[in-house]
Amino acid sequence: MNKKQNCTALLSDGEPCQAPAQAVKNLCFWHDPDQVEARITASQDGGLHRRRQPAEIPTADKLDPEEARALLARVIEATITVALDPGMARLVQDLLQIEAKIRAEHDLKKELRR
Repeated sequence: MNKKQNCTALLSDGEPCQAPAQAVKNLCFWHDPDQVEARITASQDGGLHRRRQPAEIPTADKLDPEEARALLARVIEATITVALDPGMARLVQDLLQIEAKIRAEHDLKKELRR
């Protein structure tokens, strides 16, 4: 059985690199000085593909309680499936709470006028 050789480079803490060496060199892709451009390209490509895509969030002038619950359910699902950034989910949650408070105040004023 032919065991693959590990990279011979040392990490910043002095420990040996555990990555497999390339077939024709004793260094891994990350420690090979001839692979600088390829590493930069790979890092950029990986960063581009890891970015979250913005989720579709419907807009409405006024939300009735059922629409607000449905929107919140979609936000929760999008957050769980990583389609929506947690910060954006928190913002939507905060906005829904504000909308609910405005609706409650409006309903109270309407009751007091009767």
